[in-house]
Formats: sequence, C-alpha cells, structure tokens
Amino acid sequence: MPQSSTWLGLACLSLLAPWGVSLLLTGLGRGRNAAHNLLSCWLAFIVSALAFWLVGCKWAGLPWSASHGLTIHGKFWNLIGAAPLLGAGMNQPGLLGESAGWWMLAGMIGAGWAAMLALGAAAERWRLASLTPVSLLIGGLIFPLGFHWLWAGGWLAGLGQLTGWGHGALDAGGALAVQATGAVCALALAWLLGPRRNKYNRQGQPQALPGHNTVLILAGAVMAGVGWLGWNAFAALALWHLPATLLPRIAVNTLLGGGAALLIALALSARGFGRPDASMAANSCMAGLAAVSAGAPWLHPGSAFLIALAAGALAFYGIQALELHARVDDPAGVIAAQGLGGIWGALALGVAARLSPGWFPGGMLNGLELPLLGGRGQLAAQWLGVASWLGALLPLAYGGFWLLGRFIPPRVSPEAEAQGLDLHELGGSAYPEAASFGED
Repeated sequence: MPQSSTWLGLACLSLLAPWGVSLLLTGLGRGRNAAHNLLSCWLAFIVSALAFWLVGCKWAGLPWSASHGLTIHGKFWNLIGAAPLLGAGMNQPGLLGESAGWWMLAGMIGAGWAAMLALGAAAERWRLASLTPVSLLIGGLIFPLGFHWLWAGGWLAGLGQLTGWGHGALDAGGALAVQATGAVCALALAWLLGPRRNKYNRQGQPQALPGHNTVLILAGAVMAGVGWLGWNAFAALALWHLPATLLPRIAVNTLLGGGAALLIALALSARGFGRPDASMAANSCMAGLAAVSAGAPWLHPGSAFLIALAAGALAFYGIQALELHARVDDPAGVIAAQGLGGIWGALALGVAARLSPGWFPGGMLNGLELPLLGGRGQLAAQWLGVASWLGALLPLAYGGFWLLGRFIPPRVSPEAEAQGLDLHELGGSAYPEAASFGED
C-alpha cells in the first residue's frame, strides 16, 4: 500500500506538467485565440489519452506481454506490442508484482502530453473539428510505437542483447518517447498547415506576432517544472523499476535541467536583444527539462547541468533558425524546445555514458540488476533511437495527418484567422471586456 500511494501521488503531481505546458502555450498565443488554444490543448490531451486506452495500449504492449516482430539470424526484433485492447491486461501482475495499470497510466499521460505538444505548433490556425482525428492517431498509433520500442521491451530497448550496444536505447523520462514524439508530430502539422496569416511579409521575412500574456507564460513554465519532478520520479519507479534511493538524484537533476536552461536563455537574449526575453527563457526551460529527462536517474548533477545549458542554447537559436531559415511557424516553440531538447538529451546520455561511465550509479532496469552504464555502443544505441524518431515516426505522422486532412480540412479560413478563433469557433472571447483585437 505505501508503494501504491507513493506512485499514485507522483502520477497526480506529474499531471501538472502538461497543465503548465498548456498555460505556457496559451500565453504564447495572441489574446483573440486564448480560449481556443487552451481548449485545444486539453481536448488533445483527453482524446489522445482515451485513444491510448482504447487501442494504443495494444501496440504499446508490456515487457512481459505478447508482441510481433521479426526473427533475424536467430534473434527476435520486437517491433510492436500485442497486448489486449481497452486496457484489459492492466490488472495483470508486473515483473515485480506491481499492477500493469501503472504502465497504462503512464502511457495515457504520455500520449496526452505528446498530442498537446503537437497542437501547440498548429495554434491560431487550427480547426477544432480536425483535432479529434489527429489526436486519435497520435494516441492510438504514433505514441504507442515509441512507447513500445523504448519502454515495453521493444527492439530499441533490446539493442544491448541484439547487437551488444550498451544497454540498448535508454530514455528514463520520455525525452524521446514523449517530448520528441510531440515535436515530430508538431513539425508535421506545421509543414502541412503552413505559417499563420501575416507571419511572413512579401519579401519572405518573418514578422513578430508576440504572445499576449507573459505572466501566463512564466506561470505555466513554473507549473510544468513542478509537474516534471513528479513525472520523472513516477517514470523511474513505475516504468523502469529503479530503486527509490535514486529519487533525490532525479529531483536534483530535474531542477538543474530547468534552471540551467533558463539562465542561459536569459543571458543569450540579453546579449542578442539588449534585454532578457521571458518567452525565450520559458521555452528554453522546457528544453532543459526535456533534455535531462532522458537520464535523470543516472546522470551526475554536473553532467545534467551541462546538458541543460546546451539544451537551453539549442532552443534559443533553434526557435530563431526554424522561423528565419526553415520558414516553419511554430507559435509555441515546441519543435525547437521539446524537440531539439529531447533529442539532445537522448544523445547526451550516450555521450556521458561513453566518456564518464563512473558517473552512472548501478540500478535496476525492468527488475534486472544492471552494471554501471557506459559500455561500448551506448552512444550508437542512442543515435539509432533518434534516427528512428526522425526516419520512422516523422514520416508516419506527416503521412497520417496529410491523409486525415483530405477528409477533414485542418485549417480555418483567412477571415477566421483575422477575426480570432475564440469568436469564430467558440462564439466568445477569452477577454470579453476587450472590444476588439487590432489587425496584425
């Protein structure tokens, strides 16, 4: 009972992370779309979480459940799960006697969070009618594939046994499984939808469309950071069966991740813009949190600090590069923050393991005793994990969203964008005391 109470408390705390992210995304948008943005975030979360429960849990599977794959040279490459639908297997005992329901809960939270991130890049031009099928696809197929590959005994997790590459691809808190999944889906949506109205002038130069509420942005970042503490701890215990003695390290590394990235963004923006930029700092904070999530239970705090500093800088420059050079309009900065941050965190775990194996404490992985991390091939396993997200999940997301768009057009009309989606789709403004919002 004490273990179950602790895990449930951490799971509840982890819900603050997507809730905080939704506030941050809403603040980064313009006031005439505020209610629409927030409602979209939470509809995406709910629909995707339900899709994971309905069908996604089958493909996600469990480490001890049936699965589908290929046998090559006598070795089984586990590609996709074959668990029961509707979460029917959630009452089965796990590897250490715990309920499989904890895996279901982690999957539902992760699926909802990933869908919410994807919708952030589509903000201010997105039709609510197309939200449901896109979120169903994310929670029912795209996220479960990554979940299985990394967290449920899939081929990436098994690279250590299949190829001798370290302990297989490692991702303790979802740097790839959640954050990068949301980011690749966000990139696919941003490509398909195109930029917002008036985002680029006739010469192709990006125009500033600043967020409407900096307080909401910063409050959302703080709330997300608190929730991230719970999420990283919950994932370590429920998904990886790591000992509770690692919880202090997880908490320290998570705090260092958000704080270091925020500080570097403030310094870079003060140097580049002449004053600190709060929205850049908040997005960089998300990048730092995403980056350290990959190895929060194993990283030395000094390593986590350096990884987060680099993640914050990546987000700061990445947001600008995507907008200026790639012409990708991402109002929420998800692609650069959670995407680049999560990918860098996964790779950095392999680098740290390769260069400093003594920094990683021994622990348990799915109930099995592990030696110190850092063997030869760990970086290769991490690289292959990242390549799988870019080479498999990104095309899957793009193709699936494109196909859905043939049946349900995802973008509102230019007139609706000019009016604001609060009035056009919801019939009322988030700020009714404001008579109107001026043209861009």
